[in-house]
Amino acid sequence: MKRTIILLLLTIFIASCDKDKKVTDDIDGVWSIDQKIYTETSVSLENAGTFTFHNCVQDSCTGVLLNENGIEVAFSWFITAKGTTINVKSADPNAFLVKGIYSIESLKNEKLLMSYEQLGKPISFELTRTGDV
Repeated sequence: MKRTIILLLLTIFIASCDKDKKVTDDIDGVWSIDQKIYTETSVSLENAGTFTFHNCVQDSCTGVLLNENGIEVAFSWFITAKGTTINVKSADPNAFLVKGIYSIESLKNEKLLMSYEQLGKPISFELTRTGDV
């Protein structure tokens, strides 16, 4: 019985890691921010910049946000929660523009929908893959 429980837990852990890895592979690339929606006020910006998620090297993933004001912010990132969140960290002076935990709402057909809170305000992003890194 104990052996069965250990095998079950190990299987769940491996499946979780596989999902994170698949989403990491799917996210790599350049993504155009088609729409940035400030949920609280319903204000929407079109063509609001780009997210670039560079290919991961030995579990180290980096990226760059170029926002609608031309501000570039370097960051590191990783996928968690069975492929449902992107954790973004940054030491950049403009880190508040990008750092946080993004919920992946949808990732399919070169489209990515994600949301997070910036300075306590909910923001949603609609992105389209525009290239590889």
